[in-house]
Amino acid sequence: MFADSTSPNGLPTSVPASRRVGLNDFPSIDLSVLTARQRLVIVLHYYDNWTYVEIAQAIGSADSTVRRHAQDALSRLKVNVTR
Repeated sequence: MFADSTSPNGLPTSVPASRRVGLNDFPSIDLSVLTARQRLVIVLHYYDNWTYVEIAQAIGSADSTVRRHAQDALSRLKVNVTR
């Protein structure tokens, strides 16, 4: 997955600076409207640049399930942006 060190559960303990994006880069996005799993997928995929396969392996889920969580989360975020 990453050249950086990983925790016992396989999640990276650090992300290279070139791949790091902070929440301050997207101040208008309210992630609190998402479920915990949706939020995890969005943060890992869009903020930390993980692939869906990497996320699926880390959380013990199918990559199709991870893609569905992302799709549902993006739909929920779009609804809240237009309100």
